[in-house]
Amino acid sequence: MRNREISFCNMILCLLVMWIHICSVAVSTWDKASGAFFAVEMTWRLSAFVVQGFLFLSALKLFRNMEKKPFSYGPFLWGRIRKIGVPYLIAVLVSYLGLIWLGYYAFDLKFLVKSALLGNMIAPFYFIIILFQFYVLMPVWRWMVKKVDFWAAAVSAVLLMAAFHDGLPSMIAMVSPGTAFPYNDRVFTSYLAYWVLGCYAGRNYDVFLESLQRNKGVIFCLFLISACADGLLYYGMVRGMLAVPFLEDIHRLYVVFAMAFLFLLGDTLGRKVMENRVCQAVDAFSYELYLYHGIWLYVVQDRLLGLLGISNYGAALAARIFCCYGLAVAVALAVQYLRKRKADMG
Repeated sequence: MRNREISFCNMILCLLVMWIHICSVAVSTWDKASGAFFAVEMTWRLSAFVVQGFLFLSALKLFRNMEKKPFSYGPFLWGRIRKIGVPYLIAVLVSYLGLIWLGYYAFDLKFLVKSALLGNMIAPFYFIIILFQFYVLMPVWRWMVKKVDFWAAAVSAVLLMAAFHDGLPSMIAMVSPGTAFPYNDRVFTSYLAYWVLGCYAGRNYDVFLESLQRNKGVIFCLFLISACADGLLYYGMVRGMLAVPFLEDIHRLYVVFAMAFLFLLGDTLGRKVMENRVCQAVDAFSYELYLYHGIWLYVVQDRLLGLLGISNYGAALAARIFCCYGLAVAVALAVQYLRKRKADMG
């Protein structure tokens, strides 16, 4: 069994990514002047560190046992393809067939292949595309943590991330005039700092946890301040009350402090929380929940709400919450039971 704090963080990130998509309809359709919109929009915005959090966590897990396991590039990539890539491709196909059934598409093999490569069939899929770019560059990250000082790597990663996140489309246009590049959100350079921080946190895991506990008061304050700033400024911008050209910089700071606060919570509460059977089940089944909750929410929105006669916005959100989280817990517990039974029989 892996460390409980890691399982705790993984479970919370999984639940948060589901929440982002549960309330996406509310964020895009509710009256922006209402108090209900403010409450949902704030939680939606402040959940928007999950992709960065999953990348940080993925790097941390890979490098936590770096010295204990021999590394060979070919077998490593093949293992990632089998464990992460194949389930992803199956989920893309299942989601595409589901969307065809719902009337969004007619079957087109070229579109299917392109969507699988871009990760844009269902909203959360682009994370897998980003993750595999980091996997392909694994020898670089291993060399980095062995040879490069943490602060040099961290500062360089932050500067490169900022430069490429804001400037990659322009760089491509300079090399190839007239070429538009709308896919910057799924290029690894836009998330470089979070991965690099995860690499060093995993390589120095005990020191990382000790530093969180030693600075927990500061981390909590910075998390709270950055959460208020990011959430309220974003709300003001959405309402048309503010123009915030530096909002992306504030959000990056919030993401870092949110990840630190989440891991601090995991280190403090994770051992107790993860004794719960439901939490263990969600953690163990988190990748499948990540892959399939999107298409299930399409079914809920486009079919189930109509069958139930639900048209009220608040009732629709409640139904989406119940259907998504309820089914997630039920399926996760069922899979946990079947896996345990199979292990007991084997």
